[in-house]
Amino acid sequence: MISKIIPINKVNHSEYIYIQRNDTYNNKPLTGLGFSSSGLKAYYCRKEFAGVGITLRSHSAGDPWFSGGFVELDSTNLPGYYRIDVPNEVFSSGYVDDITNLVISGATDMAPVVISYQLKPSIIIAAAGV
Repeated sequence: MISKIIPINKVNHSEYIYIQRNDTYNNKPLTGLGFSSSGLKAYYCRKEFAGVGITLRSHSAGDPWFSGGFVELDSTNLPGYYRIDVPNEVFSSGYVDDITNLVISGATDMAPVVISYQLKPSIIIAAAGV
C-alpha cells in the first residue's frame, strides 16, 4: 500500500501509478491496460463509509486533467506506468483530518494498487506587508 498526505479539497489531481503483474510473471510490469479493459475497476472509500465506484474514461497521456481519465503512459519506455485522474470528490471531506483509500484492481493478471490518502488541512501563509 502507498501512503500519501493530500490537502483536503484538493482538485484536479493526477496520480501516476505502477501496475505489476500478479501471475507466473509476478513483479513484472503489466502493460496494455485501457479504461475499458475487462474487469478493471477503481473505487475509493473514506473511513466508516462504503466504497464508491469511479467511472474510468478514455484519456491520452498529454491531456489535461479529466475526472476518471485512465491511460497507459508508454508501454515501451515506461512499461507498467499509468495515469489516473482522481475525481475531486475523493479529497473532499467535512472533517479536519480524514483518510481516503483509492483501489484500482480487477484486470486479468493485475496486482491491485492501493493508495491511502491522509487528508489534512491546507495552510497557506501570505507574507504581510509585501
